[in-house]
Amino acid sequence: MSGSSGFREGTQVRAPAGEVALERLVPGDVVVGCDDEPTRVHHVIRTRAKRWVRLQTASGAVLIATFEQAVLMIGGWARATTLAAADGLVMFAAGVGTGGAGALWGSEREWLGRRGSMDRRALRGGPYPVPNLRKAARVDPVVSVARFIEPSVAIDLVLEQGGGYVAGGFLARSAEGSAPDGGHDGPKRAG
Repeated sequence: MSGSSGFREGTQVRAPAGEVALERLVPGDVVVGCDDEPTRVHHVIRTRAKRWVRLQTASGAVLIATFEQAVLMIGGWARATTLAAADGLVMFAAGVGTGGAGALWGSEREWLGRRGSMDRRALRGGPYPVPNLRKAARVDPVVSVARFIEPSVAIDLVLEQGGGYVAGGFLARSAEGSAPDGGHDGPKRAG
């Protein structure tokens, strides 16, 4: 990996009791994982990063992440820097709590396999509910992508159970669960 993964200070992470600023988390704290279940933070990674990407979606949500940070889009996990306008990011709907019963989706592979004909061209407008996810998730199309250089602290989490967490409302893969090849570890993106 050419750089570090993570988010800017101030990014809110979903926890069972509500949102918490990423920089306030310490090992042992509990956050909500991508499977919609509570999971403990194993350790917090703080690194210096220079390359950032600012993503804004159709609903107005904004996420600032390092180039290398993996986020879940309609085609699978992707590095933040590879996203383009009209790509669909999977995010939690504002104000919706965790389901607490079972997984967010049957399995990641099952969801990716059933996403149907949704592709970048079909995601203009939005946000759209995700048919195979519980009501807490939706696809929100990216409307702008800005890459910039600014030395700053990047913060990422490694969870005891591996996998990802909800950062800034988006589903993000933790450092331990990131794709090792610097690209997708799911299906290839169309277009």
